[in-house]
Amino acid sequence: AQSMLARRVEKQVRAELVSDSSGSMLLVREDFSRAWRRTGVALDRIGFAVEDRDRTEGIYYVRYNDPLGEQNVSGILDKLAFWSSDDDEDATAYHIKLFADGPVTRVIVNNSKDERDTTSTAKRILTLLEEQLR
Repeated sequence: AQSMLARRVEKQVRAELVSDSSGSMLLVREDFSRAWRRTGVALDRIGFAVEDRDRTEGIYYVRYNDPLGEQNVSGILDKLAFWSSDDDEDATAYHIKLFADGPVTRVIVNNSKDERDTTSTAKRILTLLEEQLR
């Protein structure tokens, strides 16, 4: 048993969250085709509402209701407002964008205007994806 443990190969990390001057990004150590497929599965597993996808542009159009975001701060009257609509109105549109870079695929989060999102919510989305894509 000890020899088997000694020979055990370290598991390669397939996804890593990195930050640079323009924000956070997820590096997936797989080609675009495989990263695209695995990202779609991860989004479904996490529970994102995928509204559309464009593989040629490498974009998943999703809605995300951040449970920790500022938009979810509500008062007692908001909780009693049983006549109000679903949580879908609170969900924000994001573009999960994948870029092929040889054997690595970069994943970033853009807002609904297709501008790089640098908020804590974007980092949380990437962290959730990283946990699924490891």
